[in-house]
Amino acid sequence: MLFNLCRLQVLYIGGNKLVDVPDSVVKLNQLQALNLSDNMLERLPAAIANLKNLKSLLLHKNRLRTLPTEIIALKCLTEVCIVFALAGMICCFLAYLNWK
Repeated sequence: MLFNLCRLQVLYIGGNKLVDVPDSVVKLNQLQALNLSDNMLERLPAAIANLKNLKSLLLHKNRLRTLPTEIIALKCLTEVCIVFALAGMICCFLAYLNWK
């Protein structure tokens, strides 16, 4: 459904109790900002690496424990916000990346 929005640059789908990232999201190749916060995600698909123009990825308030290694292919990514639950502790990670 979303893949018809080929020029979409910002997508907010937070607060929807998603357990998986919809397949159509990773086909939005012009996407620059993706907010997936406040869902029930336990993992991100490896295909997230298809979002070559992604600059901002917000993932806090999910159930994520790891990120796919393919995320390193996102050379435009400069902002990531995620919260991990590790050994009963909450670890907040906000990164401003500089791949250059």
